[in-house]
Parts: sequence; C-alpha cells; structure tokens
Amino acid sequence: LWPLTDRAAGAIDAPGLTAPSGGGPGAAPKVELVAGAPAGHPKHVPARAAIVVDRTTGRVLWQKGAHRPLPIASLTKLMTALVAADRKPGAAFLVTPAMTGVPGYTLGLKAGDRVTERRMLAAALIASANDAANALAVHRSGSIARFVRRMNAEARTLGLADTHYSNPSGIFDTANNSSAWDQATISLRVLEQPLLRRMVGSKSYTASPTA
Repeated sequence: LWPLTDRAAGAIDAPGLTAPSGGGPGAAPKVELVAGAPAGHPKHVPARAAIVVDRTTGRVLWQKGAHRPLPIASLTKLMTALVAADRKPGAAFLVTPAMTGVPGYTLGLKAGDRVTERRMLAAALIASANDAANALAVHRSGSIARFVRRMNAEARTLGLADTHYSNPSGIFDTANNSSAWDQATISLRVLEQPLLRRMVGSKSYTASPTA
C-alpha cells in the first residue's frame, strides 16, 4: 500500500475496491447485537475485554467485560471511516496543513498533495495511517474538532453507550474510549458498507498513477 501519494508507485492489486460505500447492490443486511449470552469461562482468556458475535444473526456467543470502557487506539478509525465515507469516494482534494503533523505511523502527507477519499479510506483502514484519518476528518468537516463532534453524534445515534471519541486516528488515548460490545456494533455497521467491507478484508491497495 505504501506510498499512496506516490504517483508512480503501487501495491499488490486488491480488486473490487471501487464499489459505492453506501447501500445498493452488495450491501449486507443490517444486523444488531443480541444480548443475553452466558459469560462462558473468561478466566481462560487473558484479554481485559472480549466478545464473539455471530456475524449473520448478531447473537453474542461469548463475552468478557464486554461493556468495560477501554482505550481503543486505531480501532477509532472504524468510526472515522463510517462518518467520512461518501458515495463518491473517488473525489480528489488537496492536503492542507491541518491534515498533517499527527504523530505515529503516517503516509508523510504534505500540504499541497492531491489525494482521493478512496485512497485515504484505504490508508486509514488498511495501513492505519494517522494522517489519512486526519485528512478525511478535515476534508469532510473543516476541522478535527468538528469531525470529532460528528463521530460522537454518530456514536449516540448507534446507541454506543460506552464510547467517546477525542480524535479521528486513535493516536491519543485521553477521552478516546469504547468497549468490546460497541466495537462489535461498529464493525457490523462497517461490514454493511460494500466499499468499507472490501477494504477491511484486503491486505493491500493499488495506488493508481493519478489522484
């Protein structure tokens, strides 16, 4: 996948990433989590929190501390992708200074680079690039702060009682928390979107010669 902004570079082809992101043919049926499953034997699992869900029915097969709020790091980008995804993911935009400078793994975006929403979604979901998440946030909402408000509004709409976001990349843990239950719910919503479903199931993404 690296580097997505190099016009001459590419990666192993991951076909089918050009489908529209919302609804239409290829959209998965909506599935909700179904509570009431027994806790099982959590003492045998060292994780602080975990959940196993039947993807087709939403039935919780096993859980441990499923509603315990914890820092979620780059899983934050699942919500970023949900909020930022558009029906025209090929739309190009220019990188601005507000999209750059985030720590951690990045693409090395520079102000003036020309990128597309599809590339930034792929970079955020496949490579977990923090500047790609920031680029999507600023492009869609005008600022990081306004986009984070949209993320938290979407969390409320989805009934994610254990979730609160403070940034679109997950690089900062302060006030950026969720639970295994809420992350399972977000994952189901991501899998409903054909483009996002293909991206999270891919190990690479082709960088075309143009933006």
